[in-house]
Amino acid sequence: MKIKNFKPAEFIIALIAGTVIAVPVFLLGLHREYPMLRALGDAFFVPAVALLGVAGITFAANDGSFDSFGYSLRYVFFNHYPSAGEAESFADYREKKQSKRKSPINILLAGLIFLIIAVVLVIVYYSASKG
Repeated sequence: MKIKNFKPAEFIIALIAGTVIAVPVFLLGLHREYPMLRALGDAFFVPAVALLGVAGITFAANDGSFDSFGYSLRYVFFNHYPSAGEAESFADYREKKQSKRKSPINILLAGLIFLIIAVVLVIVYYSASKG
């Protein structure tokens, strides 16, 4: 199965970013003397939420949700500093932005992997603590 716009390098960077977030959360859980499975579950859940949130915002930005805000700021800047150049039309600005958009699939997949691991660890933790 081939995923459209999947880039292994960006996926690995997202996994590394998630791991960088997970390690301090895990160490904090151990410092608070949480059981190992709970600390691991928390450590995987926090980067999952962060990565899925970034993927969601990227998805919204790719849809053009924030284009008007960016254009407004540029328009004010170019009107305030005429020496910086001439402000482009909104249609030109949006077309230029469209060519630079990146797919959120890599961040989304990394976040889902962290979330699946977190859910499995939480299920194991609660089933182990009951019995």
